[in-house]
Amino acid sequence: MFNLSNFLVLPKLFNKELLLCSEIDFLLNEKEEPLNHYSVTSEAAHNLLKQTAHETKHIASKISSKLDKKILDVELQLSTILSTISEAVIITDSNGIILESNVGANDTFKCPDGLVGKSINEFIPTLESLDVSKKCIQTRGLTYHKYELRIELSINRFDDNKIIYIIRDKTKEFEVNRVLDNERRLLNTVMNSVDDFVLVKDSNDKWVLLNDCGKKLFGFSDREYLNKTTEEIINTFPDLAKCINMQHRLTDNICWDSKEPIRTKEKLVIGGVESTYDVIKTPLFHNNESKRDLVIIGRNITQLNDCCS
Repeated sequence: MFNLSNFLVLPKLFNKELLLCSEIDFLLNEKEEPLNHYSVTSEAAHNLLKQTAHETKHIASKISSKLDKKILDVELQLSTILSTISEAVIITDSNGIILESNVGANDTFKCPDGLVGKSINEFIPTLESLDVSKKCIQTRGLTYHKYELRIELSINRFDDNKIIYIIRDKTKEFEVNRVLDNERRLLNTVMNSVDDFVLVKDSNDKWVLLNDCGKKLFGFSDREYLNKTTEEIINTFPDLAKCINMQHRLTDNICWDSKEPIRTKEKLVIGGVESTYDVIKTPLFHNNESKRDLVIIGRNITQLNDCCS
């Protein structure tokens, strides 16, 4: 049996035989005569080539089968990913006609019968999808858009003339932020309407919130206090050194350690005038019980004390 890796197949007619010759022996042989120890009949050569073709076809078939399996595996993985991610994924042609969509897209746009075959403009009317799509194809760029529809959209070129849209529904997030903003405005309105000072300090003793009464009390015109520690505020505003003394810091620590609200009477000296305040300090903690904020509310009770005395 000849090994094709060691021989050069040289079709050559000589006495109606097809010769298989060693490349070296053929080059050394000056006469056009068959080398008997390498020559074979045309039938033998035909059988050899037939066997080689069969083996090649078998190998090609195995390779093709493995490739098909890998392609199926990749398609299955991609299908699984698209069906499980929460984002809506839509693939369109260059004219904005939807070719594919996942379950997330069908749920986002309330279309149980699917989106395929429809125009993406039907679902995102404020987006000039066609122009954006063509631009995206030409530049192969990635663009982001935010709309009043409360979605975040990323667009990218996919294949030669296809566009992939990844859509994140921001409606719930928007609603939560809207409610929080309303509550924050309401809280600020209430805090700035009372005659008590309200001060909030974080776990590092930085002042993060002070209402209008507190600003007036401590002499701040705006937010000069923001994100400054008590020590930094005293260094920046020396006149407050008498107002904020060690007793106030001591009760802060007691409140943190007790993990419960405490109520004290504290003296504040502002502009050379000493006043007595009824102070309530409330510690707030994160879910893991680490310190978050210390809320301090103080009411001037100087006149009440004078009347009682």
